Amino acid sequence: MGGVTPDPEQMNTGAFRPVSRSVDRVASAVSEEDTMDIEATATINCPVARVWDFCVVHHAENHPRWDPDIRLEQRTEGPVAKGTVFDRWNSRYQTPTAGRMEVTGFDPERSMHMLIQDGPITTRGRFVLAPDGPDRTRLTIGGEFPGMDDSMAEKIRPLMQRSLETIRGFLE
Repeated sequence: MGGVTPDPEQMNTGAFRPVSRSVDRVASAVSEEDTMDIEATATINCPVARVWDFCVVHHAENHPRWDPDIRLEQRTEGPVAKGTVFDRWNSRYQTPTAGRMEVTGFDPERSMHMLIQDGPITTRGRFVLAPDGPDRTRLTIGGEFPGMDDSMAEKIRPLMQRSLETIRGFLE
């Protein structure tokens, strides 16, 4: 369901489902025993610092470039760090969904972990970077998805791989 870029005002028009709970209250709603961990990894021919800058430092502006179904708007002031909150609009599925994303873990030039709420669904996401030589980076995108079975996972993994290939295209 590609590429809708909603206006923030659409959150109030009914075009997007509203966020039902705040990020703080849904953190405990993701139970580890009911989740499926899915990830994809790619090697990008550029230094970690450049991948970090593109994927994390400029996350809100670049995320729609590698995944046009997601639009983000940073709600907190300052650089991306632990505690940064984003409004999030996901148009990938039949019903576009408004949500929130909060950075819950942050290790500069190594990893960023997020708690993501798309409507009633809460997931944990991550970016993990590791040097693979002086000018190469191994980038892993992953997430913990509640209530997902293998057939659904096989739909998500290719989307992650597509994002990695798109990121690689921008950076190489």
